[in-house]
Parts: sequence; C-alpha cells; structure tokens
Amino acid sequence: MNLGAVKLKPTNTNVRQATGNATIIKSTPPKPTKQPDIYKGTQTVLIISKHFVIHEWINQDIIKVLFVTESSYQTISKANPDYVKEYAHVERFEDLTSGLVEWQAEELHQKYHFTHVLVLAEEDLIRGARIRRSLGITHGQTLENALRYRDKVLMKTILRENKINVPEFAPVESATDVIQFVKEHGPQVVVKPRKGYSSTNTTIIHNTQQLQKFLNSGFNKISGFDSALDLEVETFVHGDMYHVDGLVFDNQVKVCCPSKYINICADFQNSKFLASYTLKPTNPLYKRIQEFTISCLKALGGPSCFPFHLELWVTPEDQLVFCEVASRTGGAWVRHVIRRLYDVIQDKTFSQWQVQQEISHPELGDNWDERTPDVAELAGWIFIYPKMGKIRKIPKQCPLPFVSFSETFAEVGEAFESRANCVDSVFSALFTGKEETEMIQNAEKLYNWFEGETIFDALT
Repeated sequence: MNLGAVKLKPTNTNVRQATGNATIIKSTPPKPTKQPDIYKGTQTVLIISKHFVIHEWINQDIIKVLFVTESSYQTISKANPDYVKEYAHVERFEDLTSGLVEWQAEELHQKYHFTHVLVLAEEDLIRGARIRRSLGITHGQTLENALRYRDKVLMKTILRENKINVPEFAPVESATDVIQFVKEHGPQVVVKPRKGYSSTNTTIIHNTQQLQKFLNSGFNKISGFDSALDLEVETFVHGDMYHVDGLVFDNQVKVCCPSKYINICADFQNSKFLASYTLKPTNPLYKRIQEFTISCLKALGGPSCFPFHLELWVTPEDQLVFCEVASRTGGAWVRHVIRRLYDVIQDKTFSQWQVQQEISHPELGDNWDERTPDVAELAGWIFIYPKMGKIRKIPKQCPLPFVSFSETFAEVGEAFESRANCVDSVFSALFTGKEETEMIQNAEKLYNWFEGETIFDALT
C-alpha cells in the first residue's frame, strides 16, 4: 500500500513560562552577549504536548525542547522531578492553543536550530505542519496532508472522487446554507465544525423544530453573528457506528483494528455512557471494514508512518458509509486496547518516526496480511457520563472480574451542569470478554454497577 511522502547530550534545563501577553523567564542563567550556535548541526526536536512521557521514547542524545501546559508541568514535575531534566528547555503555557506557541517556536529556533517538530494531538497536527514549513523542516506530515485528515469537507470531497461511500455534505457559511441543504436532502442532518473533534459543538437535527432551535441559538455557541463559520452540514446516516484504529508504517497498514460503538459519540448529551468493543476476526464485517479503511487511507495519502482513527456506519441495508478519519491515535482508551491486543504503542512509533529514529517495534517489519490481534480475547472500554448535580458518593475502583483497569475522574463534592464533549466523563474502565455478545453484556454490567455505587444530589 503506497501512501506517498532524518545526537548530542542534553544541556542544562531552562524553564520559561508564558502567561497572557508576556513571557516570564524562570531559573534561567544569565545570557551571554551573543549566543553561540552550539546546536547547529545537531538533532534538535521541538515537542508540543501536554505530557512529559515522550522523552522515554526518544534517544537521550537528541536535544529535546518541550512546549507544555502549566497544569501538566506542575503535575508531572512534582511527581517525577527528574522528567524535567530530560529536556534541554521547557516552555510552560497556561493555554497550549495560544498563538505564543508559534511565536516561541520561531524565537527558540534562532538558538536551537530545530531539525524536527513532534506533535501527537489532533489539535496540534496542522500547527505542527505549519511550524515545519515556516522553519524549513522537511521531515514530517505536510500541511496539505494534515488538512486532509482534519477538514471534513476536504476529506469527503477526496473520498467521493475516489468512489468511496460518503454522506451528502456541504460547507456552511451562513444559516441559509443549512436551510438550503435541508430543503434538498430532508430535515435529518448533522452540523459540525469542519476541523472539530470529540463531537464538540456537533448538533444532530431530526425535525423542523430542532432546526429552528439550532438556527436561533446554535450558531451563537460556535461563532458570533455574521462572522465566518468553519462548519459543515451532512445528512444523518441511520445505522450502527464503528471505528477503526491502527498504524501505518513503511507505507503499509500494519495494524487495522475494527471496533463497534455502544451508543454514539455525537449523542453524548443524551447518553448515559459511551463504550466500544473490538470485533471478533470471524465477524463477517471484520475484513470488509478493514478493506474499506485501507481504501480511505490510500485515497487520502499520508506520510510513511502515522496512527489513524476512522469512523463509519453500517446501515440497515448493509452499506458501509464513511463518517470521518483522523491521522492520530484514537481517544478514550483506544490506545490501551491497541497495546493490549497488538503490543504496539501507536504514539511511541509515531514519535520515533517523527524524529527519524529507529522504530523500537521490530514486529512492525513483518508481513501482517491477516491483521489480526495477537491475543484471543476481545477488549473494550467504557466512559460513563456524569449526571447533572453534585457528587455525594463515587467509587474509586471497580471489582468486577472482567475489568482490567478503571479510573475515576471526579471527587465527592464536585458539581456538574453540562458536558463538553464525548469523553467528558467521571469514570472509565477497560474490560474484556470472549464473544461480542459478552462484551455488550459486560458494558451494561459495568454501567449498572457504577449506577448502584454512585449518588448525585440535585443542584440547589
């Protein structure tokens, strides 16, 4: 499958903090009058991430500069103070979406002469590609390709041109665009940000009343009146939703894992939980979904290595219909499922490729024509949403025998008035089973157990 598309000891760590419109320097030794170009000709990587663990995946003789959020810095540096020492320089930002990230990248390039830019999160892929282009860095995902995996109008246009089944869709620049689309295709539509993710600001419309409600207030939540809208509208597809997660390596799809959702991401406001479980390789949909996914990736192209997360529907008429795809590791606990079944850490492989380091997963060099898991069991995850109210009681661990890991994201006394996205949850767990029917039953058992162990009081 052709998808299209290279070392020194760390120095003392400088830590800078960017807040508001100013950058405050902390614990920085006095600057000499002129900085020598000591990093010229060395491999120096700019990392934009909320996490510190990336240093464990990269050779120690690569100079690492980390842009991280202030909250992540405080959490990790207190628990693992030695982590900070692994980076030649750390920039702390209150908000990693700040335009100061690009500013500081340009400023620090004058000293560190970045040779690589490493990003993992979906919101950073386009930014990382733009920074590479600005700094003259040629290795990594290009801006043109990053847009194909973010802009839902662009991606569906390309896939439709390649004869892949997609919903009817159109860009939205005004309320008139939505109204005209409904006139042509019927009242059941979905409006979403063209470059959005995690179902944030996604609206499902089923009838005229819901359309009127959205036109009255929905735009105001996303953008001010008569300002440029970065939205798309598409027809609502009836059917079961699946997702496919995996890894392209050496221009080949090495991991391709189909899973089925229990409930759907876009309906997180009305669902009690979101869950997913992997399909059994003997399921008739297993290979069909894999082949569909590979066709989509081939049409969109990409670098020689990247993780992917694709969503699709299987309609009552047994048609496979594309929803969307991202060139990054899936959210929720997808990465843990892939690691459990395939012994591959997608972000680790992608990080090593981005800095042109030898990949530490030798099994990726094998011919994985069957693309089946290394273990016989099925794996799944569940994210349980909060009720609107204040927590009086919530469990910390799950004792159910089929649960391999669980985590609580909320504390007693914490109050909830809304949900921001499809993973805005209070409890999650990884679970296993032998059959798909057992996985569905285990997800329900998990939710019922949590419901019985949790108390939310009404807000006063």
